Amino acid sequence: MLTIDIGNSRIKWARFQGGEIVSHRVQEYSADSFEAALNNAELPSGESPLMISHVAGERLRKRLVRALEGKGFENASFAQTRVQQGGVSNAYAIPDNLGVDRWLAMIAAFQSPLKKQGEAVCVIDCGTATTLDVVDVQGKHLGGMIMPGLQTMYTSLISSASRIQMDKNSGSDLLLNSNLASSTERAVKQGCQQMMLEGLSGIVAEQKQGIKGAMRCLVTGGDGRWVSRALKHQNTYEPFLVHYGLHLVASETRSMPLRGLTE
Repeated sequence: MLTIDIGNSRIKWARFQGGEIVSHRVQEYSADSFEAALNNAELPSGESPLMISHVAGERLRKRLVRALEGKGFENASFAQTRVQQGGVSNAYAIPDNLGVDRWLAMIAAFQSPLKKQGEAVCVIDCGTATTLDVVDVQGKHLGGMIMPGLQTMYTSLISSASRIQMDKNSGSDLLLNSNLASSTERAVKQGCQQMMLEGLSGIVAEQKQGIKGAMRCLVTGGDGRWVSRALKHQNTYEPFLVHYGLHLVASETRSMPLRGLTE
């Protein structure tokens, strides 16, 4: 089985055998270079079934379908957010308004072997946007929060303040400390990093107190590894959470010919 997760800036795929991921890849993309990036992602050919999570808009979804069809993939399923699925009930009044990647990550976290009986789960996904969702012990989604991702913070600040000069792609130099900076670039990095970490830590602490019980925290996404290391709460980093969610819901989703998905 092949799972594909199309986010706002990255193409991620994972191939499953016997419930385990045996190969995977991540490829950055932009709207202008999507097809080229998909080629560079080197999707395994002939894999079936194919399950897809996609949050990048209808126009790009149609481009994805045409590209997959050109690569010989014949059938695919696009995961959809539902009222209830995989033991989790959706807090949104209009379920489709909740991003499918958040939904799949919650299902995977709720069914994770890491989650002990009697624990709620908190899912933090750190990408272009950073999202946090909480699911209680009964599987009820209590809601979530969305904030700018780290790279989005950098880009927004640089584009809005002409005197700030730094490489907008320099976010990989993660400083992981709260020391006051003596240069503008370090001040921006440390300020944005601390804003994210303190914000997430505060939300997690408040949710733990509100639940009045144990809560398992799982972190995923492109910036998830460093957030997991720096977060002031015990947590587990799981980079494939959305893919595990796709794998879990595959049996409930009807596969369709790719040609029909462009209509």
